[in-house]
Amino acid sequence: IDVAKMPWAVFIGTFCHFVIMPLLGLTITLLFDFPPEVAVGILLIGACPSGLSSTVMVYIANANLALAVSIAAVSTLAATVMTPLWVNLLAGSMIDIQLTAMVMDVVKIVLIPIGAAILHDYLKTYAGVRGRRTVQLLAGICALWLIYMSSGGWDYLFDNASADVQMYAVVLNFVTGGIVWALFYNWLYSRVEGIQKIMPTISMIGIIFFTTTAAAAGRDNLLQVGFLLCFAMLLHNLGGFLIGYLMSRWIFRMDEQSSRTVAFEVGLQNGGMASGLAAAMGKLATVGLASAVMTPLGNVSGSLLANYWRKKDARKAQTANKDK
Repeated sequence: IDVAKMPWAVFIGTFCHFVIMPLLGLTITLLFDFPPEVAVGILLIGACPSGLSSTVMVYIANANLALAVSIAAVSTLAATVMTPLWVNLLAGSMIDIQLTAMVMDVVKIVLIPIGAAILHDYLKTYAGVRGRRTVQLLAGICALWLIYMSSGGWDYLFDNASADVQMYAVVLNFVTGGIVWALFYNWLYSRVEGIQKIMPTISMIGIIFFTTTAAAAGRDNLLQVGFLLCFAMLLHNLGGFLIGYLMSRWIFRMDEQSSRTVAFEVGLQNGGMASGLAAAMGKLATVGLASAVMTPLGNVSGSLLANYWRKKDARKAQTANKDK
């Protein structure tokens, strides 16, 4: 609904995000002499969608919250194609990038969890008796499939299959798992009070786990390039805020609140997704370093910027009241 109300603003925010951050990441890798796989990590996080904390920052900054949610949703869906394409284009000469495999990894990390959330929302809000029974039947079939897979079915069907067939089979297993999880969570939601308040905390714990794991795995590399990488990621983050705000405000003539929103949606990246993709490549200790550094840096800088804008609005309101 929000996308339909402000399609141009959502397009601008998504366009700025997927143009500014990848090209800014490329510029940084050209300016600094990082090892190839560390440089790929910078390009990877630059090509990822908006970060999970951006909406919180927008709320604190008194910006356009509906626009923030819309840009985050659209950029996350667009990342299924845009992230692998940008990484392949910018980093394909540094390491071997399997484009199809990366698309499938994004599907597993991003689209399937989103699909499970949508299915839960359908069961919670829209499904009648017939719709619920259909989902239960489908989830039952999926559960039987997963039981079969875990009890030897994988070896029988896919052990001697090609790598591509195995890759698609893994995605199929993720899809079936997502359907089963959606039904289970919907059942849990109806019986455990406050479960919805707990899930964001669990999500945050998962992000912290991936970030700390990446930092720990890449300890030796981090000791070599740590300070320079922190400086580079801070430039990447602050550059995203600045260019996103200026482009939306000066070039596209958006209002102040919407321009603030675009700044946060551009400057804050999905570090959890970047770490997950680095882990899927088997290069968490190198490619995953940039996301491990940028995620906490972005949260700190974003909080400072959001509070600055909030205090600025408070001072402006106070001055206006005095003039009256």
